[in-house]
Amino acid sequence: MFTIAGESLIDFIQQPGVRTETGYPVYEAFPGGGPYNIARALGRLDEETGFLCPFSQDTLGTLLLQTLKADGTRELVTEAVSAPTSMAVVSFTGEGQPAYQFYREGTADRVDRLSASDLVACVPDTCAVFHLGSLATAVEADTKIWAEVVEQLAARGVLVSLDPNVRPSFIADMDAYRTWMEAFYAQTSILKISDEDLEILYPGRSWEASADDIRVRFALPLFIVTRGGEGARLWSSSGAQADVPVYTPEQFGDTVGAGDSFMAGTLARLREQGLLNTAALAGMDAAGLEDVGGFAATVAGLNVAHKGCNPPTRDEVKAVREG
Repeated sequence: MFTIAGESLIDFIQQPGVRTETGYPVYEAFPGGGPYNIARALGRLDEETGFLCPFSQDTLGTLLLQTLKADGTRELVTEAVSAPTSMAVVSFTGEGQPAYQFYREGTADRVDRLSASDLVACVPDTCAVFHLGSLATAVEADTKIWAEVVEQLAARGVLVSLDPNVRPSFIADMDAYRTWMEAFYAQTSILKISDEDLEILYPGRSWEASADDIRVRFALPLFIVTRGGEGARLWSSSGAQADVPVYTPEQFGDTVGAGDSFMAGTLARLREQGLLNTAALAGMDAAGLEDVGGFAATVAGLNVAHKGCNPPTRDEVKAVREG
């Protein structure tokens, strides 16, 4: 079973070229948040998954919870809270890349009102992989709690997966954040990070140089760098490496949730191939890396055929992979 931890929120996504009669931009509401997207995507891929994050009692929190359950994923923190739901306003650059502004002070998905023991108690004994990332690790109060959760679950033999999904507008102290991330790397078996994340975390260096440094220093069993339209590069700690291209769908919606869908596809394929243990991850050869990366790229590509995060079902992925 997968346990996914971190934020859930509502993305208010700008509709390009659409204006009200009075000339104001139009924004459409979509359930979102990086970890929440991963949990939904795994559910749609028929993977047993639980989401470890409180939901609000408000209307938006109800929408998030109903959507999660409809996709086949369980809520693990079952008591709703009175705090409001987090929100993100999403606009697009000239290249079509999303830019985010977050509203998350005192919101339901913050865990600074809970203890690590409270959260660990919600994780089923059948959990094989604990995944964390995004805004959950961007604020010190929350990060300290999640670090304790990771330590306790790792001691139970649970594999740790991490996707920093760096949001610089949300990070008050980049040096402190970098230190937090590297502490997480030391306990991580599966790390996915983007080339843009690496350039933000380690300014003045190429993403390749930063990736090589992380890979060597932390001996990561499976390390993945996603590169937007350039595809992804995967390494195992045995020294094997593979580059995989993007999968381009027939129609295009937007890129919201593409990286999250890639992460979900990675985890699902690893489980399907019996690779969810440290030795198996570390021993993957180039062909195995290409297989996992290709599956993940297909999941991500099918997601970007839609607006907002709208990941595919396993049958939809199978139709592309076997077609």
